[in-house]
Amino acid sequence: MATIATAGKYSAATFEYAGRVSISYINRSSSAVMSGIKKITSPVVNVVSKPFVCFKKRKSEALQEKQQLEQKAVQEILELQQKAVQESILNAKSLHDDKIRVLEEKIVQIEKQLASIEKSGVGVSSARNTVKQHKILTEQKSSLLLAIVNENRALREK
Repeated sequence: MATIATAGKYSAATFEYAGRVSISYINRSSSAVMSGIKKITSPVVNVVSKPFVCFKKRKSEALQEKQQLEQKAVQEILELQQKAVQESILNAKSLHDDKIRVLEEKIVQIEKQLASIEKSGVGVSSARNTVKQHKILTEQKSSLLLAIVNENRALREK
């Protein structure tokens, strides 16, 4: 069995070597043939394709001009956008400056009014002093209010 396996390996190696040799012969012969064909056909190809090369040059020049124009247009658009943004920022800043100026004027007026009030002797009350205290009713007043409430209830029930 080992003899058959060894013979199989040798035959596979032989076929692989034969294949590689044949591929090498094909590559060498094709490169030799192609170099001869290039020597024969390159002058003919150059003469035949010469008018088309001019078209290619013109087309490439036209494409370059088109690309340059597009780049200029894009740059102009970007410049216009930057100017618009700067103008909008300046307009917004001036608008905010006007609002701030109006608020400052109002604060100055309020401070003047506060100063005149303090000159006349009235001070600013603190939050602790502003707590309202409920009045304590006498028994007579509370009984009178209770009687009024009872009369109103009786009138509503009728």
